[in-house]
Amino acid sequence: MSRDFNHISAGFPILGSENPNISAAAERFVAAKADMDYLIESRIGRTMITRAIGEDLGYHSIDPFTYAYNMLPFFQFHRTSTVSGKKQKAMVPARITIGDSWKWKPKYKSAEEQNEIIKKAFDSFQQSTDDRTAWECASYVYIPKLGVALAHEGKNRVALFRERGMDIPAVVHEEDYPDADRIRMFNLPEGDFAVLDNRYVEQIRSLELTSEILVPFGVITERQWPENFPEISRVKEELASRGRRYVIDDMALDMVPVLQRQNADETVVRASLCDIDSPLRPTFHFFMSAFFIDLMLMVLVPAVQTWPILEAILCTLLAVANAVIVLVTLPIFECKLNKLTINRQHDLRHQILSTLREKNENNTARAY
Repeated sequence: MSRDFNHISAGFPILGSENPNISAAAERFVAAKADMDYLIESRIGRTMITRAIGEDLGYHSIDPFTYAYNMLPFFQFHRTSTVSGKKQKAMVPARITIGDSWKWKPKYKSAEEQNEIIKKAFDSFQQSTDDRTAWECASYVYIPKLGVALAHEGKNRVALFRERGMDIPAVVHEEDYPDADRIRMFNLPEGDFAVLDNRYVEQIRSLELTSEILVPFGVITERQWPENFPEISRVKEELASRGRRYVIDDMALDMVPVLQRQNADETVVRASLCDIDSPLRPTFHFFMSAFFIDLMLMVLVPAVQTWPILEAILCTLLAVANAVIVLVTLPIFECKLNKLTINRQHDLRHQILSTLREKNENNTARAY
């Protein structure tokens, strides 16, 4: 049947990567999405997909962009920080297109209905231009570097065109993706992570699926977390504490402020025993007791002047009591910021972070 529409598709580019490794990886990546849609129809499969995606989608198929945001590190982050590419009419191979049969599946359509759907797809494509998409014309996003297309409008027809072995006519909007040398993947005991430009980090939902497409693209998987990065436990805690209300929420974490907070916490400061979060830290009852003992000694000393030895003992005790009070309040100890009480940490952290940010800005200015 594809020959019936050659007069419409002729002259339009057929999308796909020229790199055979990336092209094959894109096909496997797309096929995995189709397998996940099949699995989600069962209770056990739904549980598996929920763990992979991070959200319970019920028994519904996975939206193409939800799949891409979760399996392609920094795709969403990069979309919000770069200018989109060109739009054009093109033929998109179904085998590299991530669709979503949320409304209907080919098996529920008769041969006549399927043929009518295909005819409408080509007719609407013929009526469309690069800048204007006609009613019922497919509108897709294409990532040239990865050789993958994401269906925006015209999701349901992808499975049908795949069964027929046909390319899909669509108005395509190209979008960029970070170069492979900007991305690092880490497989660690604490989890799997991706880092962009040695600054931004995302947790990888499924290393197997992500590696399926990014390794042929040129991204290397490492097993040692760099020492100049924030501690991985701190990064993981920061990612978890932010949470995600929706799957489409931005998942990238800037590690620069995380590292600054870590450096601030490890900064050695002078503090009194009252400032240190320790079992030895004086309590309110300690100061009240010291005050009453001091007061009592000051009253007793004049009363025992006729007993020199007793007077000497009481004076010594009074001096010791005053010395203890002074000792616990003077900043004569050195410790890390994170060992202080919460209130004292808050007071000092702001000051230290301001100094670190200013130093970082000065270093950046010198670099340019």
